[in-house]
Amino acid sequence: MLKRKTRTALLHALEAIAFPLVGGTTLTDWRGRIRALNSKPERGNTVVEFIGVAIMLVFLFLGIMQVYIFMHTNNIVVSSATQGARYAANANVDTALAAERAEQQLATGIGPQNAARITCLASEEADPSGFVVVKVNCRGELPMFFAPIGGILPVNVSARAIEESDPQHPSGSAS
Repeated sequence: MLKRKTRTALLHALEAIAFPLVGGTTLTDWRGRIRALNSKPERGNTVVEFIGVAIMLVFLFLGIMQVYIFMHTNNIVVSSATQGARYAANANVDTALAAERAEQQLATGIGPQNAARITCLASEEADPSGFVVVKVNCRGELPMFFAPIGGILPVNVSARAIEESDPQHPSGSAS
C-alpha cells in the first residue's frame, strides 16, 4: 500500500497530465462537486418518507378495522333476527314477539345506543310448499368511527323460520 504522500503526489501528477484534456477540471474539483450533490438533497428524506408511509399505514389500518367492526355488527344483527324468528316459530308463541326478541338480542349484542338505530319487524308468510313461515326483518343504519370513508352504513337483514303447529290447533295459531 502506498503512503499517503506518495498517493497524493501520484494524484496530482495524474491531474496535471490527464484532466486538462477534460475541460480543465481537476479530480479534486469533481470530488467536491459530487460530495456537494450527494450530501445536501438527501438530508431529511428518510423522515419525510417515514411520515408518508406511516400515514398511509394508519389509514389502511383504520379502514380494515372499520370493515371488521361492520362485519361483526352485521353478524350480530343476523344472529338476533334469526333468534327472534326461531323464538316466534315455536308453538303457542305470538309472531309479534319475534321482533321484540330480536331487538332484545340486539341491545345485548351491540349495545343499547346502536340497537336503537335498528328496527325489527315480524310477520307471517305462506311458504310455496304450504308451511307458515315467521319472517323477521331488521333495518337501520350504523355509525362509522372512521369518518373519511362515509357517515353511516346501512343494515338490512331478513331471517325466516318455519312455524311449528300445535297438535291441538292444526292451523298453527293458538286461540
